[in-house]
Amino acid sequence: MIFLSRMLAITRGHRGLLSIAVVGSVLYTALSILPALIIRQMLTALAHQSPAATLVWLGLAMVGATALMAVSRYLEGGFGHIAAFKVLHDMRMRIYEQLQRLSMGYHTRQQSGTIAAKVIGDVETIEFFTAHAGIQLISAATVPLLIGIVMLLVSWQLALVALAPLLLILLILVAFRRSAIAAFKRYRDELGRLNGIIIDYIQGVGVLKAFGALGHARRAIDERSDELKQAATQANLLRLPHHAPLPTGHRAQPAARRSSQCGSRHRPNLRDLEYAGRRAGLAGRAGSAAAEL
Repeated sequence: MIFLSRMLAITRGHRGLLSIAVVGSVLYTALSILPALIIRQMLTALAHQSPAATLVWLGLAMVGATALMAVSRYLEGGFGHIAAFKVLHDMRMRIYEQLQRLSMGYHTRQQSGTIAAKVIGDVETIEFFTAHAGIQLISAATVPLLIGIVMLLVSWQLALVALAPLLLILLILVAFRRSAIAAFKRYRDELGRLNGIIIDYIQGVGVLKAFGALGHARRAIDERSDELKQAATQANLLRLPHHAPLPTGHRAQPAARRSSQCGSRHRPNLRDLEYAGRRAGLAGRAGSAAAEL
């Protein structure tokens, strides 16, 4: 319920467009049964040697049903994406305005790449949900409800038998809800960290070259990417414990062991590299701003 209330708040001002998209999605799903019914009538007409005019009308009905399905699909995709891009614009501006109000200490403690990943990647995820998942979720909940009502009116015994699996599906969703939330939260956190460190290292590649730390930077990215891979795997295999490590071959060895294998020469550690990346990123942005002025 908290998630739905937040999504309603985010889509404020664009719910009319989303409503048109939802109507188009429901119509498309409802009309998808018409071609099968029309083909059934065609076969029946052929079996009983009905007049040719009957087949012509059935063919025209097939064309009309296909056209209505195409229009409803266009309404779903077109208006859904228009509303999603408007929501995307509003979200980006609200996040940027909030970042401007935060203190300098916050920006000093945070990686610029992590902030950029949230502003870009996380907002894109909301756009995907608004344009696709949210509309299809409403359609998937509406169509079975309407079909269930019709089936109850025709034969309530048959309706109860047909709708019984829905209760089992609901129980499975509730059972996996907490583990799914925890797994995907970890995945999003790891994705943000990986995006942040990559952006910072790209901005600070000159500093890394100057200190001869390109190899260690690559290993740091390799470790973050490996963590992301494990988080993604656990998110798709929810039966695994949330903190259970997966076998990853040579990448599973501790970072300290890797450092000992690199020789006895002194190299900056991961924290030093992240700090250097942040400093280089700030220096790069300051230089770009000075060049524009």
